[in-house]
Amino acid sequence: MNINIELYKTFFCVAKNKNITKAAKELLITQPAVSKSIKTLEEQIGCPLFIRSKS
Repeated sequence: MNINIELYKTFFCVAKNKNITKAAKELLITQPAVSKSIKTLEEQIGCPLFIRSKS
């Protein structure tokens, strides 16, 4: 399994901030890029990493 370390960095930042938008600002990338990174990591490890909510 070849997983990019940047995906873990993004995961950590989202978990720390408890918010994708705040993580995106901290990482200086777009919110869709953060969402895509999390989705990619979830697909590679085979399980969801966060419980998502609309609020």
